[in-house]
Amino acid sequence: MCPTSTPRTENVVLRSMTTVFAPLRAAASVALMPARPAPTTTTSKSCVSAMSAMGSGATSHVCFAPVVSPPFDELLASDASDDAAGLHAGSATAAAAAAMCQAIEAVTGQQPGIKWVNDIFLHGKKVCGILTEAAVGLETGTLNYMVLGAGVNLYPPAEGFPEEIQSIAGSVLEHSCPEAKNRLVGEFLNRFWDFYAHPECRAYLEDYRARSLAIGRNVTVLSAGKAVSAYAYGIDDDFRLLVRYDSGKTEALSYGEIRIQLAESAP
Repeated sequence: MCPTSTPRTENVVLRSMTTVFAPLRAAASVALMPARPAPTTTTSKSCVSAMSAMGSGATSHVCFAPVVSPPFDELLASDASDDAAGLHAGSATAAAAAAMCQAIEAVTGQQPGIKWVNDIFLHGKKVCGILTEAAVGLETGTLNYMVLGAGVNLYPPAEGFPEEIQSIAGSVLEHSCPEAKNRLVGEFLNRFWDFYAHPECRAYLEDYRARSLAIGRNVTVLSAGKAVSAYAYGIDDDFRLLVRYDSGKTEALSYGEIRIQLAESAP
């Protein structure tokens, strides 16, 4: 359902340089401002589209992206001499996940959860996926740039989700709402750029932990073609998932995929 109170879009001011691509027709009403002051060695740009064609996920899963699912892409570039230019790739993904959850909550009043490391769930179904890719200088070993993308199922597609993903795919809203795209874009970008501009604060860490759907649950760790049962007992300061296997061995997972049995009533 639509939010009970929908502020005018003029009040959602984007504080980053953002390009909005057609066919996001309502985007013309989004107010834009020059980016906030940033380190001279850091450049950043965001772009928004109403759909994505032939997208893929972290493990080469093909993404279903109908026109009602706006993807956001952000280019985060920094000079190698600027050690504090921004977040590293793992932190950027976590910051984006926390920012998206906060944005969805601000727009809809619903409380999403995070399935480690980069998926947003609402009512037990996936409504957003986030992917971060980066380039590292071979000689310096430092980060040259990152590209962070987030795809959101804002509304269910008119024809419904494909049969093969109907049981796991959901949407943020049940029906079209005026300015919902604009509000979600503004809420997300403003929150993300606050996190990005102040990496030392790590204000998103506790929110990321609090929204975790994995902590305190039995999970299946999918790695190297194997599926291993484990218990997820925490997320460390580097956003690694802490798991304990049936053998008693513990591990801090930096990447990979897990499977959780999510109840329909899950946040």
